[in-house]
Amino acid sequence: MIIPSPNRKFFNEVMLGRLSSRLKPGDSILDIGKSQSWGTFYKEYFQDFDYKTVDRHAEVKPDIISDIESTQITPSSFDAAILMGCSEQCFNPINLIRGIQTILKPNGLLLAGILSINYPIYSTDYQRFTPKGAERLLMNFDILEKEVVCENGIDVPTVLFYIGKLRKFT
Repeated sequence: MIIPSPNRKFFNEVMLGRLSSRLKPGDSILDIGKSQSWGTFYKEYFQDFDYKTVDRHAEVKPDIISDIESTQITPSSFDAAILMGCSEQCFNPINLIRGIQTILKPNGLLLAGILSINYPIYSTDYQRFTPKGAERLLMNFDILEKEVVCENGIDVPTVLFYIGKLRKFT
């Protein structure tokens, strides 16, 4: 049995509900980076929505096999995207965000959980973000909600949670 971390628990119990309250039944949601290892399949939170998963690894059996950094997913095809703990594993997080912007419909929503600097470093991680760096990464989104989570009683962020609405971009 996998026991979620406090950050994952906050994401599941608070942030997913905040996203779903901003959507209409039937809206399309793309969960980016389906992860069997965490056991975090968010479909149960989105029963009234058209929920799909995407991952570049076919072995995790996503609905769509694609690398969002260079995706071939139809532009403007999703009302919302969920990105939890993937940006640090991308070689170029800017291309990841650009890919998300491409697949979101105008005014589409992004729920992002971005790992920050006070987090264990794993060999597959490329980058971590401070709150200012994450907000720069999300510069084409109007930030509707922001939660900075610190652990262990110190004032160093562990995970940065955002809900953003896509602005028109070029």
